[in-house]
Amino acid sequence: MKPETAQQLASAYARVWEITTHEPCTVTHDRGYFIIKHPYPARPRRVTAAQLIKGLDRLLGFTPRA
Repeated sequence: MKPETAQQLASAYARVWEITTHEPCTVTHDRGYFIIKHPYPARPRRVTAAQLIKGLDRLLGFTPRA
């Protein structure tokens, strides 16, 4: 994935999270993974691009949680 595309994906997830939950979120790209930082839990999560896209899908309500 190109660095520009990774940054766009990270920004999209962070913005959708903030819009849907009204809580801050920071997403950064690091060596092929994305680091998601939410206020709760305070511990950052490391996810793949596919997991980030699935998260976007859930946040936007296209696929119900299983």
